[in-house]
Amino acid sequence: QLYLFAEQVHRLKTLQAYGVEYAVCDSPLPLNIIYNCEPDDLFDKLVMHEHAKFDNVEYLLRRNDAFISIDGRKETDLARAKAKDDEIRAVLDNHGIVYTEIAPWETDKVLLDMGVK
Repeated sequence: QLYLFAEQVHRLKTLQAYGVEYAVCDSPLPLNIIYNCEPDDLFDKLVMHEHAKFDNVEYLLRRNDAFISIDGRKETDLARAKAKDDEIRAVLDNHGIVYTEIAPWETDKVLLDMGVK
């Protein structure tokens, strides 16, 4: 997970260096804490330290229980997926990360919030 985290930070910093205004991720930096198989407070602190270096706007998509896709992910059953949802909320809440929860069909709100037409 450390390697994946470092690669993601590197990509974000590269985009920043090239003046890219917005980078939209389906897995923001704090999710590295959840997917770390070897929980470590120092790793968590590093993740949050790097996360704080960016001007972040977080959105959490509300799960649509009627839609479960089998696409190679581990969370293909609803109970397991909902447990992961709870873990995500806990990490966001425990680290004081402000987020807006939206339905999957409300993704245009992200563009509106960014002022993109």
